[in-house]
Amino acid sequence: MIFQERVSNMLNAFRKGLMNMNTTINVNLFVEGRIVKQILLLIILACLVFNGQSYGQTVAPLAKGNVWVYQGKESSAKRVKYYLSDTITIDGSVYFVCNKTITDTIFRYFRLRDDGVYVCRLRNKDVPYYKLNYTYADTLKNIEWFGIWRTVLKSETQENLFGKGALVKNLHANWVFTQSDEKWTDEYGLVSTTNPIVTGSNTLIGCVINGKVYGDTSMVVTSVKENNISGEFSLEQNYPNPFNPETTISYKVQVASQVSLKVYDVLGREIVTLVDEFKQPGVYNSTFYTLRSSLPSGVYFYKLQAGKYSKVNKMMLVR
Repeated sequence: MIFQERVSNMLNAFRKGLMNMNTTINVNLFVEGRIVKQILLLIILACLVFNGQSYGQTVAPLAKGNVWVYQGKESSAKRVKYYLSDTITIDGSVYFVCNKTITDTIFRYFRLRDDGVYVCRLRNKDVPYYKLNYTYADTLKNIEWFGIWRTVLKSETQENLFGKGALVKNLHANWVFTQSDEKWTDEYGLVSTTNPIVTGSNTLIGCVINGKVYGDTSMVVTSVKENNISGEFSLEQNYPNPFNPETTISYKVQVASQVSLKVYDVLGREIVTLVDEFKQPGVYNSTFYTLRSSLPSGVYFYKLQAGKYSKVNKMMLVR
């Protein structure tokens, strides 16, 4: 049903686009196949959509081990994870390889050019999709991606992301007969995107940037109402255990509290802070990633502090 609605929206947008064109549509256009090509293009785009998730999403900043987890507008929507697992050299340039939890081979190789522009590899060419140091009304134009795609900076706002302030760049993009609104930050990358015709709405709910975890990076959608929370605070054993390169830690918050979840080595030195924010009652999952780190095999400890509640569990990393 969702797919049919999106196809219908796309065709309606296409018809409106034709009505707004200043040129006269004549029989020769149909004979030449131009209109047919446009319709086929829109149908192909519709096929790249599944439950509101975009199959052509781009990522930033770029570093091996970085992870992004997005979720659709509906709370029950499937989450999608993007992670940079390796690098590859193409035509003398080094690109980061992006793997995803959905079948997608459109955007897989990314790099940051010396001029501060992020590009992805598409059809043997570099396609720009975001740049550092955007200024007001600044436009990023690309004519290689199935026609002309223009992205313009409309405004900048200060917003609270993952418990701290961040400068958000509000971008507006036009492409063929559709458009989208995107929010980007230099620190976390793409924060959200809204395109009612092609990609739906996706929001960044968690990420790992340069080894530091922000928000909820689990792939399990947890929805627990406050009046369903019973018992005490709890910290579960991580799973899997032993693990490599990642493991998930689950914990329960009984009452609204400031929550801290940290990982330590056997000498008591802090390795990483997984959670440090105010949490409402509920069951939460946090993922500890070691893909990019140089941590050796061995025993590590993770500690949950929520109000007066405190508990420590141990886990084992096996390289």
